[in-house]
Amino acid sequence: MTGRMPGPTSHTFFSQRLRLHYVDWGNPTKPPLVLLHGGRDHCRNWDWTAEALRDDWHIIAPDLRGHGDSQWAADGSYTMAGYVYDLAQLVHQQRLAPVTIVAHSLGGQIALRYTGLYPDTVARLVAIEGLGPSPARLAEGRARTIVERMDEWIGEQRGLAGRLPRRYPSIEDAFRRMQGENPHLTAEQARHLTVHGANQNEDGTYSWKFDNYVRAWPPYDMAGRGPRTSVTPPSWASTAPATGCITTGWRSSYGSCDASWRREHVARSNGPDHEEDSTMTSNGDRYNVGGVLLPRPFKIRRLGHFGFNAVKMGESLEFYRDLLGFKHSDILDFGKMPWAPKNADLGDTRGYFMRYGTDHHAFVLFNKTVLDHRPDRKFAPEVTVNQITWQCGSLKEIMDAHTYFQERGVPIQRVGRDMPGSNWHVYVYDPDGHTIELYYGIEQIGWNQLSKPTEMYYRGFREKPSLPQVSEIAELAEAFDKGIDVLGGNRTRESLAETYEVEGVLLPRPFKITKIGPVGLFVADVPRAEAFYCGHLGFVKSEETTYRGARCVFLRAGAEHHSVGLFPKELRRTLGLSEHTSCMSFGVEVGSYTQLRGAVAFLKSRGVTLVDSIPPELYPGIDYSAFALDPDGHCIQLYYYMEQIGWDGKARPAAQRRVVNGTWPETLEPLADTYVDQVFQGPLG
Repeated sequence: MTGRMPGPTSHTFFSQRLRLHYVDWGNPTKPPLVLLHGGRDHCRNWDWTAEALRDDWHIIAPDLRGHGDSQWAADGSYTMAGYVYDLAQLVHQQRLAPVTIVAHSLGGQIALRYTGLYPDTVARLVAIEGLGPSPARLAEGRARTIVERMDEWIGEQRGLAGRLPRRYPSIEDAFRRMQGENPHLTAEQARHLTVHGANQNEDGTYSWKFDNYVRAWPPYDMAGRGPRTSVTPPSWASTAPATGCITTGWRSSYGSCDASWRREHVARSNGPDHEEDSTMTSNGDRYNVGGVLLPRPFKIRRLGHFGFNAVKMGESLEFYRDLLGFKHSDILDFGKMPWAPKNADLGDTRGYFMRYGTDHHAFVLFNKTVLDHRPDRKFAPEVTVNQITWQCGSLKEIMDAHTYFQERGVPIQRVGRDMPGSNWHVYVYDPDGHTIELYYGIEQIGWNQLSKPTEMYYRGFREKPSLPQVSEIAELAEAFDKGIDVLGGNRTRESLAETYEVEGVLLPRPFKITKIGPVGLFVADVPRAEAFYCGHLGFVKSEETTYRGARCVFLRAGAEHHSVGLFPKELRRTLGLSEHTSCMSFGVEVGSYTQLRGAVAFLKSRGVTLVDSIPPELYPGIDYSAFALDPDGHCIQLYYYMEQIGWDGKARPAAQRRVVNGTWPETLEPLADTYVDQVFQGPLG
């Protein structure tokens, strides 16, 4: 920490015979402010907030029992009643009432219960992500008997009895773990939290300060109704002077609390092993995903769709629809949304959902001028990528991913189910502000080229849905019962004449897109972005390269050599690419080498600019490739082949890759994995 005044002083108080720790930031003549941290965290996580507020408040930040420098419970039992009693004792012993409380996650649940018990002692309350489980989760808990809950808790306690704290050989190893699990932190923040969050063991190793037993919650709560039951905010919460706001995620549920205040002053770390209430089935540090234990409660299968926010909408639509061959499945007019500016010259306000196969959309094209006004989607400067969307294998994975991201402090944009497209999703931000969507299921468009009618959009969700949900077949049956014309959706129509013979089929272009990706991104900090994509999303590094002193990293989600490439921003100007966007390239694979050659000739004949400034070192695993610029200057990579990674997880050595020289031959010799990744077997047109 770097501040103009000294840091806090450490103190202790006693509660139920436990010696508990807190820090005091001085200024005792000012109004008292208590900062309560979350589960498996510690009080020094609030240091940035405290430094910003210490002039106006008398700040006290305690370590919860079993956390930080507070004593561990001898019986390994951590009840909500115990936590609330500790807070009551702190307020009582230090004579803090009426006190303002700012609390996060577990701390928020404690503060809400305390405030409900003693409202006269609380001047204001801010509970950040402290509302506890969803109503569906609470209902599920209440439906279970006390016998079932006790049996589960006893099993958890027995399991924790055999679980030893993880030991790190050095403080640097603990620091790297902190960075890997929390890529949103700066190196300074991560080191500060590591130093204050770890103890050195007798053998010289380091372990986190929290007691492993805090992982298990008792089978009852203060309401006595079910496991992990949350106290509902009192009826006066939105109007009484004792309350300021209650927040969940980044947006306030009510009141006027500014979420940007916490984004600016609080490092949302929650420790490297943070885990609180969860509907996920876990085994230690692994999760049951369809019967397989994985490091995360989801597995990304592939890049599902991608999109740009365009300035030159008319020209861009012609480029992606007429020249590349994406077909629009549906159109959504954002100009009709309540938030869209009225009586303004915004151009074409419609958003185009486009496809190359049967997925409802693989590419979306939206108007940047319009989208910049959207209140629930804030695009960072230079981010013209509308979304980078990854498909997972089940609806449960998406809902578990939402909980997983919440627990790790990853900023969540929204969760629910989108229409058009019918895909269930959770949206988060990466460290550079790109919108990352994980989704399950997407509407399929069949032989008749019809999309789902808008009358069926009533099955959309703007909140986290309860599980299980009915199947698509059941939804269709319900639509029939409601008298909905299920054949009333949009039908795709080709705009160009079919004049090219493409391997036996007449098409409007001499090529057919068969896959999208990889995505190349210019990022501010390659290690930080790499930590996010690998640590939070589960990507695996295939290889890295250094080009003109700049380290570039290539990550994969499946067997393809890479799904994402991460490049430092300083390369953007070196490569002569547009500095208005953080997108280095968006890949589209065509069906064959012959098609690739035909695509290059076709685009050149239509006046499209192709660039040759991107060297092969920046697209390893791909041999022949061309780069075209769309009307806004986004770089589109065309290719026909990508190297596949086998069971041993090793990329092909560079010396064994095909050497690409200036002139492209008419035919090529095959590689061991030629056409292996060409999984699109539907009709070319």
